[in-house]
Amino acid sequence: MEDGTNGQRLGYIPDGYTQPFFIRGVRGLYPDVTGRMRPMQRKPRQRFLHKAASFLQSGAIDKLQDVYASLIKRYIIEWDLRRDHRGMVNRENDEILRIQPQLFEVLTDVILGRVPCDTPPEDSTDPEPEGADDPDAFVDSCEAGESIEETLIKN
Repeated sequence: MEDGTNGQRLGYIPDGYTQPFFIRGVRGLYPDVTGRMRPMQRKPRQRFLHKAASFLQSGAIDKLQDVYASLIKRYIIEWDLRRDHRGMVNRENDEILRIQPQLFEVLTDVILGRVPCDTPPEDSTDPEPEGADDPDAFVDSCEAGESIEETLIKN
């Protein structure tokens, strides 16, 4: 887990914590997917896996699929998964159930903590503008009520 201050990985999940995720696309199956998610904590994970196992044992596959779709709906806060050129896939069970099956499985595995997220490509991170760590630019941006980037552009 990232703690939000220095990029360190932590093993503790504070309540309400979200983190960015990146899932590398598989050519011919699904595109790269990025967004924010809530990692699942131990007790909800145990209850979820118990419920999923009971549906599997009873042969209630439709209910099992709905439970997994609800997992994605609840723990993926936002994503950039597109339905088509007109819009994003809604985070609703009926649309989640139409996600490419391998991507559906990867999303659930990431939420359940079975696999880590992929590392985003180097070129996907926007470099900080030159001077972004300048304390004067920070103070000037606070006084002006604007971002450091806007202040640096003006100066």
